[in-house]
Amino acid sequence: MYNVSGNKQKKLTSYGNVTLDGEQAVTHARNRTVGDGDFTRAERQRDVLAAMFSKVSSLGSNEIYDLIDVLLKEVTTNINVMDYMGLLGEIVLNKSTYLSNVISTQIPKEEYATSQIIKGIYYFVPTDTDRMIEDMREYVYKK
Repeated sequence: MYNVSGNKQKKLTSYGNVTLDGEQAVTHARNRTVGDGDFTRAERQRDVLAAMFSKVSSLGSNEIYDLIDVLLKEVTTNINVMDYMGLLGEIVLNKSTYLSNVISTQIPKEEYATSQIIKGIYYFVPTDTDRMIEDMREYVYKK
């Protein structure tokens, strides 16, 4: 059974690059039973998001707006979504730029952090906070 919906799991019948439905994608992204801990789980999450962006970037403008209408009904936020509709139009008009160039990183990086279990909970703790802050500034502000 899927943890998300309680529906019966649909088994994959092939391997390699496959198309997953929503429940399969969520299950794959959240899986904690394979790989090398949280790092490979985070990598799977990034892979699923990248695949979603790729799929959306292949849609036409009207299909993207229809998808946005569906998605916004599932979102609760204190942000006035109407304030961002102009930006949304920019993204739709230039989707190959915005949706195909997603960049991600891990901060803190493995070379200056250590894995620790604290009160039964896994943490990835920085050992050099100055370097972590420098990396974060570089990544966010591209200095």
